[in-house]
Amino acid sequence: MVSIEDIKKLRDLSNVSIGECKKVLEETGGDLDKALEILKKKSADIASRKAQRTTSGGLVVIEKSDNKTAVVVLNCETDFVAKNDAFVKLAKDLASLALKDGAETTKNNAKGMIDQVIQITGENIQLKEVNVFSGNIGSYVHTGKIGAIVDLEKENEALAKDIAMHITALAPQYLNFESIPTDKVTEMKRHYESETALLNKPENIKTKIIEGKLKDYFGQMTLADQSFIKDDKMTIGELLQKENNRVKTFTLYTL
Repeated sequence: MVSIEDIKKLRDLSNVSIGECKKVLEETGGDLDKALEILKKKSADIASRKAQRTTSGGLVVIEKSDNKTAVVVLNCETDFVAKNDAFVKLAKDLASLALKDGAETTKNNAKGMIDQVIQITGENIQLKEVNVFSGNIGSYVHTGKIGAIVDLEKENEALAKDIAMHITALAPQYLNFESIPTDKVTEMKRHYESETALLNKPENIKTKIIEGKLKDYFGQMTLADQSFIKDDKMTIGELLQKENNRVKTFTLYTL
């Protein structure tokens, strides 16, 4: 006869239902190790069958410890599962593992952890991203769907968090004008040159018009030129100048 203690132990190890644990233990004559292997194989088989299903839901989780910050983007199929306790715990556990053992180790060990939760939720779950940062890092997550990491030149936690929040709201693509790929600038410049070619204006005026159009177009995409969401009277670049600081890098995370 299978003991309640063994059922509970298998439940803790596998995260599957009490009924399923009892059934597998009975099939293996109470052999806990064999039962766990069977459940792992079942989880892997279920995960394999669901692997092609679209994962548009999920969570962005950012965890910190000492001077390290871990980011995990974990996808599932629906918002319903994204709020499931087992799914939320999985995302946080993966972030904690990344802080402890690094991003690559987490990626290598994630499948077994994910397969167990797939068996619980019945949905395809995919680890989209896991990264670990160190430095003068600030972060912000909005509604669990979008998050940002900012690395400042000088430590300023409040400033870094404010800029990370700004990034989640306005989603800049580039740090500043200088960081925009040359081919993209050239493409838009040619477009505006063709627009202004027929204008009855001196060439120096046309050049200024083109420069203004480029500034307006790319200014919406560059962090330094965007108006700060907490004070639209200054840009992020002006805010950083005021604080005598600089953004080294930033990353925006979405589902």
